[in-house]
Amino acid sequence: MTPTYRIRELIEFWAIEYSAQDDFVFITEVDINEQTFHFIPNYYAFGLVKEGLLELEIDNVFYQVKQNSLFIHRPNQLIGSVKISEGIKMFIVCFKKDFFDSLNENIFTVKNHSFLSDGIASYILLEKEDRDSLLQIYGHIFHLYKSLPKNNEKYIARSLTSALIYETDNILANYIDYSTAVRSESEKLTQNFKNLVYENCLKHRKVSFYASKLNVSPGYLYSIFKRTTNKSPSRFIQLQLLSEAKKELNTSGSSITDIASHLNFSDPYSFSKFFKKHVGCSPTEYRMRCNQNK
Repeated sequence: MTPTYRIRELIEFWAIEYSAQDDFVFITEVDINEQTFHFIPNYYAFGLVKEGLLELEIDNVFYQVKQNSLFIHRPNQLIGSVKISEGIKMFIVCFKKDFFDSLNENIFTVKNHSFLSDGIASYILLEKEDRDSLLQIYGHIFHLYKSLPKNNEKYIARSLTSALIYETDNILANYIDYSTAVRSESEKLTQNFKNLVYENCLKHRKVSFYASKLNVSPGYLYSIFKRTTNKSPSRFIQLQLLSEAKKELNTSGSSITDIASHLNFSDPYSFSKFFKKHVGCSPTEYRMRCNQNK
């Protein structure tokens, strides 16, 4: 089974001397000497090779990442290395999406598509001028990061990383076919949330459960889902639960007690109270109406 890697686990695997964080890391030099690995990340990463060669697989597609190319991988992609040259030097940025939640304007909320969007190429061959520009930008920002005071490290790093992503996206705009993007990040998050609710609403009704599964904060999930559907996440969970309840009342001969148990209510009274609050009648009355209309 291919392991899922968090950023902290990546740092431990590569033995990087770094004050490991859970949601971001900047990497400039790695001594991994031909190690091979396969894992599924729960974070984004992109980077440039300064010296050496990285032969990399992303979702079973083979790439040779050289000095004039940039690689990108996204959460839940299958990542594997085939060959890593000795003494390789790279600029790599790894971060989780919720690292930027406290920034009202970030690449995920401002733009429908960017080089980080699903469906965009994982490997981009750069012109020398653009490669040199990116190396210069990365060098400046990484230098600033290394000089950060530890007490404000994370807050400033968040802004620096956001600036780096914007600058990278601007340079890569001429290389990217945005029509290949699966959909906007907001639409994707909305659909993924809905799919999880369809599968789990009988057991899990707290928004925090779904936010954790989607690697975002409950507040971020609320703002995106509300914006795309005009409903709150909790309201959508309620509606799906009501849909399941109505279906059982209409199509099964199960007792109210059995239906309440199947829907994971603590007792029939709690189920009836919930149902009447949102439908306007008791489960028994709803079933009678359905039978009369048959």
